[in-house]
Amino acid sequence: MFVQKKITYEEVKIERSELMSMAEAARELKMSQPGIYRAIEHGRLREIIDKDREGQHFRRLVVRSEVQLMKFDRILRGVMEA
Repeated sequence: MFVQKKITYEEVKIERSELMSMAEAARELKMSQPGIYRAIEHGRLREIIDKDREGQHFRRLVVRSEVQLMKFDRILRGVMEA
């Protein structure tokens, strides 16, 4: 059996200060940007698209608090240092 991936978009109320770029998240987590993409794909981070930045291919952002939780988890598991 095959399944099709469908993506839906919904507006969210979130402050810009609660978001960070994928590059910032990669630096914070000491991961590569493809690692951030995989975290999004696996549901560990939510991707937020800034529609006001359409000229920049829908600037892709992640939720800062989720990155901080992921960082804490990585420190606890010994994957990275504090």
